Amino acid sequence: MALTFVLLLVTAVSFVGLVSLWAARSRRHWFWRMGALTVLWTLLAQLRSEVPLALFAIQSLTIVGPSVAFQAWQTRRRRRAAELPPDAARAPRWRFSVRDVLLTTPILAGFASTYPSLAATRDGIDHIPWTFAIIGGIVFGLMTLLAGGAALSWRWFVFGLIAALPVAGLIGYGFEQIDPGVLEYVLDVGLETDVFTEYWQVWMAVICGAWWGAIANQYVFNRGSRRGAVSLRRGVAVWAIVLSPLPAYVYFRLMTPPDIPQVALPQTNGFDDLVAAGKGLNVRLINFASESPVDQVVAELNRLDEYFVLAEQGLNRGCQPPVDYTGLAPNDYSACRTLARAFSAKTRAAIAQDRVDDAVRNIELAFRLGLACRVGGTGIDYLVGAAFEGIAASDLWDARQALSRDQCIELIGALSRHAAAAEPIAVVLERHRIQTQHAYGLYGQLQTILSDIGGETWFQDRVRTAVEPRYRATVELLKCELAIRAYQLEHGRLPASLDSLGPDLLSAAPTDPFDLAGGPLRYRLGDEGYELYSVGLNGVDDGGISIVDEEEGIPSPRGDFRLDAIFDEGD
Repeated sequence: MALTFVLLLVTAVSFVGLVSLWAARSRRHWFWRMGALTVLWTLLAQLRSEVPLALFAIQSLTIVGPSVAFQAWQTRRRRRAAELPPDAARAPRWRFSVRDVLLTTPILAGFASTYPSLAATRDGIDHIPWTFAIIGGIVFGLMTLLAGGAALSWRWFVFGLIAALPVAGLIGYGFEQIDPGVLEYVLDVGLETDVFTEYWQVWMAVICGAWWGAIANQYVFNRGSRRGAVSLRRGVAVWAIVLSPLPAYVYFRLMTPPDIPQVALPQTNGFDDLVAAGKGLNVRLINFASESPVDQVVAELNRLDEYFVLAEQGLNRGCQPPVDYTGLAPNDYSACRTLARAFSAKTRAAIAQDRVDDAVRNIELAFRLGLACRVGGTGIDYLVGAAFEGIAASDLWDARQALSRDQCIELIGALSRHAAAAEPIAVVLERHRIQTQHAYGLYGQLQTILSDIGGETWFQDRVRTAVEPRYRATVELLKCELAIRAYQLEHGRLPASLDSLGPDLLSAAPTDPFDLAGGPLRYRLGDEGYELYSVGLNGVDDGGISIVDEEEGIPSPRGDFRLDAIFDEGD
């Protein structure tokens, strides 16, 4: 994706540079040359962002100004070299006529039309300073002049090679003025990647190619003749056409963002009840539940029972987290997090008092809470809901040895219904893409377009290939653990294989979400018990070895995925 960004930047800068160079050096009437620049700037203004307009406008002015001054200097030099007598007729000076005034009107109108677009900017992130726009515009303009100057003489070619180094230093300084978070967001990569290395490689390749092409065209094929000049102009036109498809495609996508989905929320949204219940619960209850005697915890939970009743009422209604596609106002998940941790406290208290039926009921409600927070939401909603379900999964893991056979079967059915109600991850990520494009303005759209061309963003790839399979693997492993527990209670021994669990306990053979070949979860029976695991993110069976990342507390991609490595390590 970073390389795609580099290619877009190089092609856009080169295209604007060629148009500006034509406007500065062409012998066409000034109206057509100025009109071309006006159309270009007007199109950029429609993006409703000052930064690209300022960047490319400064680049154009950097090219046009020195080019016009150089042409004037060349004219004066030729006149002096001609040694005209004092009484020789001088070339008439250019005067402003009524025709020129009329021709100026559409040019000024084009500039004026950009103001309404700029007045409603949609940058989304405003951490890119004007320093970058100014330095970038000047540097890109100088690079274009150096490449164009190579067609004039060998001295310009050598000068361009020498001047490229300080110009590259200016570009580096301009990038240093950007808030690192902006590039990390737009490219969806960290700054430790090789994005700048790729940038220099592509940019210098294009510039050097333009230099050598100009030299070859002017001195090898045409020897500086008039035919060579005509051929050079044609070459510039061909280069402009070749460079235009990628910027044109990105510009079209920027101007046509996807429509916002029209989703009707339930008339009585149970999500509002969940938020109200979470706000009503005392957040200090969590510390109180972990530090106080069980009897005091139960008494406190009973005092707050009305909020648990309200939460269950919300879960029984239609739940839909509201999604703001045009802004970044998050849902009140702090209240839902309090509710998830309160359900966990109730579960632990019920297990401590041997009220296993109550614990089972609270675990089911906790899983339903996580599902209610993520179904119908975006990627962020999905992650939040999965985190709440992770709390419920941890409680189920701790309570599994206290469950009876019937309770295991009940929870297996609840987990199966829970997994069936989950949305396909592609649907969730599509909503996330739409929100990114509208809520983050130009930068969000640019990120999405670059991901379409150059591959998924880090967030999309991480959710699709790691987070979602990890969630499904957790559910499948929990179902197998419960089925093994039920089988052991019924037969007094562990099953020889997972096939022994169906169809009475498991309606279908448990498959491993991380196994690309669709293989089953791994189960090994030994003298001291059994091992049950998934192959994990690397898709390779490492023999049940799970390597836990000490910094993040999660399984490493190098090992297998085991629930005991997650939940027991957390203890």
